[in-house]
Amino acid sequence: MIFRTVSTCAIALVSIALFAPSPVKADDPPLALVNPGLEGAFYTLAPSPGAKGVISGALPQGWQDNSGWADVTVNYTQEVADVHEGKSALKVEVTAIRGGACQFMQYFKQITQGHTYTFTLWLKGDGKVPVDVYLRRSTAPYTMYGKSAIIPNGTWQKVIVVCPATDTLPAALMIRPGAATTFYVDDATVTDTVTAPK
Repeated sequence: MIFRTVSTCAIALVSIALFAPSPVKADDPPLALVNPGLEGAFYTLAPSPGAKGVISGALPQGWQDNSGWADVTVNYTQEVADVHEGKSALKVEVTAIRGGACQFMQYFKQITQGHTYTFTLWLKGDGKVPVDVYLRRSTAPYTMYGKSAIIPNGTWQKVIVVCPATDTLPAALMIRPGAATTFYVDDATVTDTVTAPK
């Protein structure tokens, strides 16, 4: 009986060690955005075989459309006349959302449990349609770690999204309008903070 009890305890301790989340490390590599200012040459979007909607135009390096699964009509263009800072911004013209959602994003290979990611973006729009900005797991069940929504008007407005990560896995920063609209995006940032383990 004594030996059986000791074995059971040993198995339990091994299980805890195997399945407990990895400790948070203060020196984990910080999350970084690619081309946060949406500058440089934009790349032309190629037609997507099997896409339900019409997705056209060009996007800045580091950013990508994520609407191929939806029945939408959207065109992306480089804006150079009306920018927040720098030489260019992104103009998003959504003329129809017949099903699903129009959204574009930046993908991250990994966010880390125990880190808090604070994103900022500058948006400008028609003052009629809300735009959501959020950090989301990139695969099902598409867990959302933080979200902000504003109705961008005719002046540049700063959006702040605070996202405490409860998982370690791939994720994406998503920008999604709630209906057909035209809006502009510029100058994203991310701050990655973590509390060192005691």
